[in-house]
Amino acid sequence: MKLFIFLASFYASQIMAQSNPLMVGMVSHDMKPALGIPLAGYGADARRLPEKIDWKLKYPECTLFRPSEGYHSPIRSKVMALKQGQDHLIFVSLDTIGLEHRLTRDVLKGLKDYGIKPHELVLTATHTHGGPGTLSKRFPLQVIAVDLYRPKNYRYILNQVVTSIKKALDHMEPADVYKTKAAINGIQKNKWRQVNKFDNTAGFLVAKSRATGQWMGGIVNFSVHGGSMPVGLMLYSSDLNGGIEHELEKHFAFKNALQGNEPVFLFLNGAEGDVGAVGERSVEIIDVLSKKFVDQAAPALIEESMTAVEPVISSKKDKFFLGIPASTVKFCGDGWVEKLPQWFKVNLYPLLPSHSYISQSQVGDVTFLTWPGEPSTQLGWDLQKMAKENGVVDPWVVGLAHDYTTYYTNKEEFNEGTYDSCSSLYGYKGSKRVIKAHEKLLKE
Repeated sequence: MKLFIFLASFYASQIMAQSNPLMVGMVSHDMKPALGIPLAGYGADARRLPEKIDWKLKYPECTLFRPSEGYHSPIRSKVMALKQGQDHLIFVSLDTIGLEHRLTRDVLKGLKDYGIKPHELVLTATHTHGGPGTLSKRFPLQVIAVDLYRPKNYRYILNQVVTSIKKALDHMEPADVYKTKAAINGIQKNKWRQVNKFDNTAGFLVAKSRATGQWMGGIVNFSVHGGSMPVGLMLYSSDLNGGIEHELEKHFAFKNALQGNEPVFLFLNGAEGDVGAVGERSVEIIDVLSKKFVDQAAPALIEESMTAVEPVISSKKDKFFLGIPASTVKFCGDGWVEKLPQWFKVNLYPLLPSHSYISQSQVGDVTFLTWPGEPSTQLGWDLQKMAKENGVVDPWVVGLAHDYTTYYTNKEEFNEGTYDSCSSLYGYKGSKRVIKAHEKLLKE
């Protein structure tokens, strides 16, 4: 009987796949933010204006931070759009430090003619520290690392993102999708805990055109901070995350026999809250580590090493209570500050939100579980463990998705009082709420 049910299910899925093929559109769009906009991501003196505040209005785009001076690499919006019947699933990877959920709402308004539903859009940031600032309305983030909000810069990036998604939706074609994984060594380090505590698994979801047999590109899911460029080098850069994308694109372009559209790869960050790249910051280290990454991934990227993914997509999304944001002051300074009791906090609501969003998106048996910020390595493992206990076959953690609500730690990590303890503005209880929200959504 079980064999009969399996065969019936298998043949039904094959019939559906043939009559309703999976459509895929891949786009890489250079957003070309204007020079002079400050870079987002570092609050260090090397990034700040010498006069601290531009009282004299010397800089058209800056108030607190130095202006950008050039380009190291393009600042892109990369899109993988999937469609089956009337259902869509759209992944977007932006070369920014983060994003706020209002960007999702505004992008959906720009896509209203396409009928895209809120749960069908997954916006993520690569967390490069070389993308444009002035995009956040959240004052604490403005002061710490991104400079004061400039509406025209936000509208410009918004329009670029909408344009990139429309291009992907307008140029879809039947495709087969494959998944594979590779262990990557010598790229990561844990910045605050055991140096070797990180997830070194890279996941790949790759699309191949049925019409031409050419590789279209896909998704790479890996955990690493985008901070390999020198802090004081005021050049736009997609950093190591973008370097990995570019090397993968070159690798698959070489695999393609025909000239045509270049493959596109989206970097979806994982649980990288405590994970950085090895080596001293430099322009050269980006190329070295990117090539090292692809060299190690190459055996897994041979078609014979990949697994065909069932051409079925689904997605769901939920808003949940995250907590009241507050800074645990004793973790954020030296001297007398460290002597303050741990219960002494500075309330940051409503400057930061009390609610946020998660989503669960499936492509075949791969489930993308999003996190609205930067979870620690352990939290990523905890989320995957919970998902498997609730029937998820292949869970992938996607950080910096839908929203940016700072760092996340578990109770033990939070009590260590390191950098991410200071920056865990929802405490370890906020981390528990994210995982509980995912568990609730899975059970629904």
